[in-house]
Amino acid sequence: MAQVKKEAVRNAITDGAFDLFSSKGYSDTTLADIGSSAGITVSNIYTYFDSKMDILFAVYEPWLGARLNQLV
Repeated sequence: MAQVKKEAVRNAITDGAFDLFSSKGYSDTTLADIGSSAGITVSNIYTYFDSKMDILFAVYEPWLGARLNQLV
């Protein structure tokens, strides 16, 4: 049976990652840190994202999009 992805879990991952990236930096943040922050296991993170880099893009893309929209 396929895993059902929940928006609340995805948001917990990206919100936790944002806080950790902001305080510890990308390189010093581990997937275990992100999972702990979101209250899930590292293996569950892979249900939502392929890598830590994908999480970074999910966190960064809305900010970048907003800045680009300000230019037009």
